[in-house]
Amino acid sequence: MEKILVIGGFIEINCDFVTGTFLYPIRVGWQTVFKQNKRQFYMHITEGHETNETQPGYRCTSGSKYSDIESTPSVAITSLYKTFFNTKTRFSVSLILGWDGEKLLEISLKDVYFCALEYEKKRSLFVQRIEKNNCQITIYTSENNSITFCGTNPDDTWKNVRLYKKFRGMELFGLEHSITQKIIHNKQYVTCTSAA
Repeated sequence: MEKILVIGGFIEINCDFVTGTFLYPIRVGWQTVFKQNKRQFYMHITEGHETNETQPGYRCTSGSKYSDIESTPSVAITSLYKTFFNTKTRFSVSLILGWDGEKLLEISLKDVYFCALEYEKKRSLFVQRIEKNNCQITIYTSENNSITFCGTNPDDTWKNVRLYKKFRGMELFGLEHSITQKIIHNKQYVTCTSAA
């Protein structure tokens, strides 16, 4: 399978810190092009599908033929592929969408500075703060519902949250990320001294 092109815009990113696997962002408007059996197939990511207008949809096209907008890329490519080759060949989602290479991951994560996480089985917003004497994590499960955890440092704070135990707080606060390290390293602090 040969991948040719990827284009698109951002919708969301999902991360699963429990298993340590980072999933690729799903970007509405992205299109991947791949070749199978000497035929080019285009996979488009759309906003919504028949059963859920807020989840991404997937439509596969080749020539003048196209699939319905499906809830998974596998169903979209399998149904279209069957019309050309009359087989029930199944395809790997990671190969169809080009998620088998680090270059696409790098491109798809450009300008993404957050990760959607879950708390008590609800997608939640985690806001982390580092202050002079403590660290805080406030978890918003809805607009009016939040809980705050505190600790003396990032590691202690995340221990209090009792989630994502495979990772250190320094990692979860993003303090070891190369972009963060570069900003910290390049930061110039202004100091004041008294005139003698």
